[in-house]
Amino acid sequence: MVSAAMIEPPAEGFSDPVLDAAECFRVILGALATPGTPMRLPRTVAAPDALGPEGAALALTLMDFETRVWLHPDIATEAVVRYLAFHTGVVRASEAGAADFAVMPIGAAVSVLPTLVVGTADYPDRAASAILLTDGMDGGAPARLSGPGLAAPVDFAPAGATSALWSVLRENAARFPLGVDCFFAGGGAVAGLPRSTRIESGEG
Repeated sequence: MVSAAMIEPPAEGFSDPVLDAAECFRVILGALATPGTPMRLPRTVAAPDALGPEGAALALTLMDFETRVWLHPDIATEAVVRYLAFHTGVVRASEAGAADFAVMPIGAAVSVLPTLVVGTADYPDRAASAILLTDGMDGGAPARLSGPGLAAPVDFAPAGATSALWSVLRENAARFPLGVDCFFAGGGAVAGLPRSTRIESGEG
């Protein structure tokens, strides 16, 4: 029996896929260039609730049919799976450790991030990237970030962040040039945390 969800078309995504993706890409590059600095997304994207407009904007901008994506079970609803398949053609990875991108709620990151591909000495660019979905860019346990792209340390405390998360991310940064690059998405904004960023402290 065919379900109603299979008959209904997925949410629209970008209204102008080429122009909107280009604008979002510039914002994403800016987020990686200035770690821990929330950047407002220029477009509102229609998206399934589990993914949200911010996660959808990242997916529609960064993923295509050659991308292997792992979705946390809380994200992998039928609506999200169909949405990504329709708009990007991504390949679903059965395990996080086999993915180019992993999408998860921020609360799941402590257990998922250590399982992701960190690249090799010869090919550090083959590391995975993680998209952490959050309710906003403040209200969580704070960390002080420093390193490339930051003239002075900045404090970053996305909603749902914990001291355990910052501990995992410090371990990730210690592997540089290996390691996972992270995006925080929520509250109408995106923030980047590349593996080169030093996490000097975390509290809470």
